[in-house]
Amino acid sequence: MSNNECGNIYDSNNNKHQLYHEFLAFTKIIHERDYKTVQRMLEITEITMNIQTEARRKAGVIFPADNK
Repeated sequence: MSNNECGNIYDSNNNKHQLYHEFLAFTKIIHERDYKTVQRMLEITEITMNIQTEARRKAGVIFPADNK
């Protein structure tokens, strides 16, 4: 994240990829075979996708696949 007014750059990831911490969390879930967390994350993802799809349609953005 940068602040253009001051020219300061803030890097809370210490020059690592911006999704570094998420990659670590996924790696841990996989290695520990944490299926409970996997299920919870899948449910959250599905809810999020449904909300985004509904918002898109209400905004009038319709894809050809919507009519199938």
